[in-house]
Parts: sequence; structure tokens; C-alpha cells
Amino acid sequence: MKRRLAAGLAATSLAAGLAAGCGGGDGDPAGDGARTTTHTPRASNRPLAKGEFIRRADEICMGTINQIRAGGAKIRTKSGELPSDEQVEKFLVEVSLPAYDDMVAELRILNPPAADKARINEFIATLAVALDTVKAAPAKYAKSRRADDPFEDANTRAKAYGMKVCGS
Repeated sequence: MKRRLAAGLAATSLAAGLAAGCGGGDGDPAGDGARTTTHTPRASNRPLAKGEFIRRADEICMGTINQIRAGGAKIRTKSGELPSDEQVEKFLVEVSLPAYDDMVAELRILNPPAADKARINEFIATLAVALDTVKAAPAKYAKSRRADDPFEDANTRAKAYGMKVCGS
């Protein structure tokens, strides 16, 4: 998915999920918005190699994208019109934000390479702050399709580290 993670939290994510036409992705086999994944991170005593860390982090991010797509499909209108601002805000609060909370928690479980631990911790902290920003004003992000992107810094950090899904 070429959209930024922030788009998942803003109305543009909803539009992406709706346009994608997904009723339930691989992370939602029942199509009920409940996330079931095969990538549950396990705490490890040993740090992961960089490539393995990136692979696991991207799996976590893809699971989140799939969950949000499945939730978006549920509020798609038959006429193809975009949902109201109120519906988008409800989607943010009930589907998207909890999915991103879970994603941040899962990312925190991964044990990054020792040399990159501070860098990864900064990425996750930046992601958490951006998430809190949206939580503090969900109506702002539901109503404005051009709201400032609080995830820009986190996305930049993810891409700079080499992640393909996280930050895209």
C-alpha cells in the first residue's frame, strides 16, 4: 500500500480502505474487523538482525493495514459515496486508533539490533506521540482531509531505516 500510515488515521485512509474493496484481508478471515495474524511478535532475549527486524515490523504494519481495510469496508455505502465526517470520526475512534495502539504495542515487543535500539525506540516513540495527537482531536482528522500529518516524522524514520510497509 503506497499510502502513509497517517492516512490510516485520517479520512484518506478510510477512502483507501473503501476504495480497496476489501471485506476482510488476510488478517481478518471472518470479515468482522477482528485481527488475527500469524505474526504475533515474541519477545526475544537476543536482538534481531536488521533484516529480520524490518521483516517482522513490516508484517505487523501490514496486519494493521488489513484490519483497517476490513473495518472501512463495513461503513462503505452502497452508492459509493464517502462516509460522513461523523462516520469517519467513529471509524477513527473505534477501528483505526485501536489498531494503531495494538501496532505500537507489537512493535515495542520486537527486539531490534543492539546497534539500532535507540533509533528504533525513537521511531516508536515518535509514532506513539503522533497517535496521541490524533486521539486528542479525532474530529479534526475526520473532518479535514488535508490536516497536518502528525505521522510524517515517524514515516520518515521508518523509511530511512529500510521498512517497506511501515512508513509507506
